[in-house]
Amino acid sequence: MAKGHTKATQWLPGVNALGSYGRGAFAEFRSAHELGADLDALPKAHALTSSGISSSA
Repeated sequence: MAKGHTKATQWLPGVNALGSYGRGAFAEFRSAHELGADLDALPKAHALTSSGISSSA
């Protein structure tokens, strides 16, 4: 969990601030058996692009 927290609070905001790698988002999945349902539950306002996950808004 510490790695996930560090990614979400330090690494990801730093990469997003750079801007040269697009915009990213963080999601942590804990069960391979529930992965499909978890992915389906993600907000539909986000679309996967070649530069990462970006908001369509």
